[in-house]
Amino acid sequence: FFIFFLRRNEWSAFWFAMLVTIAFVRTLMVGERLFYQAFPDFPLVLGYKIEYLDFIPLTTVFLLFLYNLDRIPMHGKIVKVYAMITAVECLLVSFTSVYFFSSLLPLFIVVMIAGLIIALAFMINLMRKQQGYKLLFVVSCFVIIAAVNDVLYSLQIINTFFFAHYVFALLLLAQSYILASRFSKS
Repeated sequence: FFIFFLRRNEWSAFWFAMLVTIAFVRTLMVGERLFYQAFPDFPLVLGYKIEYLDFIPLTTVFLLFLYNLDRIPMHGKIVKVYAMITAVECLLVSFTSVYFFSSLLPLFIVVMIAGLIIALAFMINLMRKQQGYKLLFVVSCFVIIAAVNDVLYSLQIINTFFFAHYVFALLLLAQSYILASRFSKS
């Protein structure tokens, strides 16, 4: 958030900080479940809602980050529609039972994968215009593969392990590189 506070017109820095925040919350809530170890009496229903509300807007925040790197008007319209869909998903999680919203997980995953495909299209466009985006594209491909793996693993279709949060760390490093190279030119 510090870059954004220093350069209020750099919304890409704000959305990058939001991605880091989401990654931090996700690390606390999923996997080793560090949050639940620190607060064992925390209501499990509320914990599930937080996990979903951390997972669902992730792709939207990533799309907002990419959009603010380039600001193509058509991309803005696509991001707005995707953000509205994400808002509806978040409202469903916030105001329905765990049983109901967890039954919608396959739908949430389809929406997330569609968003990641849109993100790849945005990155292909960025690669044509500027240097440094090939790294982001390659790492994002790994993130998509990891996301599909995690979904298949959670549905017990394949026997691997959750590794999207590890690959997500690589994505954050690639985005850090892009932001640093962008600010070094200005």
